[in-house]
Amino acid sequence: MSTDGGWAEAAEGIAGGLMDAARRFAQAVEGALSATDMEPVDEPAVRPAVYDETLALLLHVADRFAYDRLPAQRAELMQAMLASVGQVQAMQARDPAAFRERFNERQREMAAWPTLLPREGASLAGSVPWEWAKATASRFAAEEPARITALTVVATDCVVFIARVFAALGL
Repeated sequence: MSTDGGWAEAAEGIAGGLMDAARRFAQAVEGALSATDMEPVDEPAVRPAVYDETLALLLHVADRFAYDRLPAQRAELMQAMLASVGQVQAMQARDPAAFRERFNERQREMAAWPTLLPREGASLAGSVPWEWAKATASRFAAEEPARITALTVVATDCVVFIARVFAALGL
């Protein structure tokens, strides 16, 4: 995709893909949060709050990529994606305004985390996956180190997924 426009139209498809990915990643998050003695749980039900945290992470990472690669189109792309997410949530009898408020809170929180992924061999501290995992574990009272590690793996996969989406778009 070129960087000269058409992002509002493309945002619906991108948002749909992110929402589908969020469902899949949220299932892994739920598994990390729900496992007893860190034994895997077969396809746990995903709580809406877990899904929302995962979707907020994916949207935040997409926003960072858009900021770096599409600075002039970033606002248009993000507004259109959030509008598309809101439309789907409304059809699912979910409150789009509540998600938007949560997303804005998470945006402010994640903006303080300086790196998407640490360089090879560097500490995870301050990276989006590590900090998101710690915050998410805290929100769901699952702060054991093994759970945080499992959540970090899922969050890292989310960052890599968004990188591949932007690469597939030629950005």
